[in-house]
Amino acid sequence: MKNLGHRYELHRRVEGDGYQGSGTMLLIGLAPDTAPDEYNSPDIRAAMALARAAGCADLVMCNLFAARIFKPRLLWEHPDPVGPKNDTTLARWADEADTIVAWWGDEVDLRGRDDEVLSLLSWRDVWATGVSESLQPRSVLAGELAVFQALEGERLW
Repeated sequence: MKNLGHRYELHRRVEGDGYQGSGTMLLIGLAPDTAPDEYNSPDIRAAMALARAAGCADLVMCNLFAARIFKPRLLWEHPDPVGPKNDTTLARWADEADTIVAWWGDEVDLRGRDDEVLSLLSWRDVWATGVSESLQPRSVLAGELAVFQALEGERLW
C-alpha cells in the first residue's frame, strides 16, 4: 500500500446562505480519506450538514486514526495508522469544541483505539447519532440526516 501520510484535522465553516450558527463541532471519524483537503466528499458534506443541524458555525473533523487511507479495510497495512500527533490534536480540539460527536462506524477492527480515544476525552460528553449492533457510533450519510435533528442522538460516554 502506498503511504499517503497523515491528516490530523480538517476544518469547514458551515455558515452561509443566510444560516448563522455558533460554536464548533468536533466530529471524530475513523480515518481521513485520500481526497484533497479542499474537496468536500460525501462524508464531509454529511458532516457539515450535521454540524449545521446542531446549530454550529464550524466543523473540525478529526479521526481515531490519522493515516490517509483509500479503503477502511487497508487501515492496518499502514505503518503508523494512528500518527504521532493524533492524540494531541484530538485533546486540543476536545478542549476547544462546544460539541463532540463520535462518528467512526464499525467497518474495521479498531483494536482498542476507540477505548483509547474515549479515555483521552473522558472529561467531555461525547455524543453519537446512533449505535451499531456492535455498539460503535454510527456515521451518518447525507440521506439519513432527516432522521437526526439538532443532536437529538444518544450520549454514549
